Amino acid sequence: MQIIVFLGPTLSVRDARLILDAEYMPPARAGDIYNALSLDPHALVLIDGLFDQVPSVWHKEILFALANGFPVFGASSMGALRAAELHAFGMRGFGHVFQAYRDGVLDDDDEVAITHGSAAERYVPLSEAMVNIRHGLAQARKSLVISEATEVALSTAVKRRFYPDRSWKAVFSDGATLGVSASELVALREFVGREQPNIKRDDARGLLRWLATSIPLERNIPTFDFHATANWLDFSDRVKQLRAEPAQEDATTEDLVRHLAIASGNRAESLRRALFFELVMAEFERQNLTIDQRALDEAQKYLNAIRSNALEVDEWEQLGMVMAMTDRLVSARLDQLMPFVRLALGLDGHLAQTVELVARKRRYLMDRGLSNPTLTDGGVDLPTLLDWYERRCGLAAPSPEHYAERLGLPSARSFLTELLGQFIFAKVEDSS
Repeated sequence: MQIIVFLGPTLSVRDARLILDAEYMPPARAGDIYNALSLDPHALVLIDGLFDQVPSVWHKEILFALANGFPVFGASSMGALRAAELHAFGMRGFGHVFQAYRDGVLDDDDEVAITHGSAAERYVPLSEAMVNIRHGLAQARKSLVISEATEVALSTAVKRRFYPDRSWKAVFSDGATLGVSASELVALREFVGREQPNIKRDDARGLLRWLATSIPLERNIPTFDFHATANWLDFSDRVKQLRAEPAQEDATTEDLVRHLAIASGNRAESLRRALFFELVMAEFERQNLTIDQRALDEAQKYLNAIRSNALEVDEWEQLGMVMAMTDRLVSARLDQLMPFVRLALGLDGHLAQTVELVARKRRYLMDRGLSNPTLTDGGVDLPTLLDWYERRCGLAAPSPEHYAERLGLPSARSFLTELLGQFIFAKVEDSS
């Protein structure tokens, strides 16, 4: 049996497989380490684990693995926490995050905590770990991008945030509020974009590389006596019972795929959409992009307007995630999309109509000297304009700044200029 690695948002399985040939399993929860022992692995590697909504990996099941001769390694996230807590019993930690917890430099669990997508969404990170932000700020200070005072101020501010609200965008926002100079913030933004600091990812890669050169691994020699307490016997019985219960499902996803593969028309189109979703998620992951809760809320608000009973709640949430990821990718790759816009409109049958409409709008605005219209030109205030946009397009527009970023426009002013032109021209079109 291969090494078993519990991995999720810290590093993609795709990237991990390039480093180490192993059996990759989702982030571990209570019982997963115990269950994995039935596969007789060469070693267990804990990188990511679940918490908050489900019971976390229990220390006792790791001790049980160690007592039975299985090497157990930990790094980066939950693995670093458990390794720091159990290294005296033989669990082997790896990397900077583990060392910081072991040595008492870090002691809060929330330093590695993040929010992330579901299994279907490949556990895409939705926030940034505090250890990653600390590491990035320290590296920026060492590179003379920011001062030590700025490093301390920013790390202190973001630490005060609840862990789901931590992100580099929040760091830049805090910096502006704290009065950090614009030049430092610009330099920091460029540094982060260029270096993509992520100590959790780096530790995970380092451990996998070490394991790739250290096979075969020796069995663990326990230095303690494992006591099968009443709680342990109850836990192991419950885990065995759950493992023995077969999953019940009327029609599996595999059944649906086989059916759609030989279908035609709209049913075959479902596979094309599924391909699009998969490619979006893979590219999003490859570029190490992130989306914030505001983007997810916008996507969900739009979906709620067209929601049917066809999908379960968690499936609608997943669809909202893909929509938000798509919007983020569009803004990140707008230049590369240019050659394909006409093709997409042509496939939808909207090319000629859209080209004619855009040309007519452009002529109308230019003839009236409104190439860069203002709110006064449109006879409208900003709240009314955004409300019009939301009602007309079915999309929430919480702020020009955020929407400009989503649409790949250089500034909020660019978004408002485009929106005002559409508003002014629409009044003429609607009245004709």
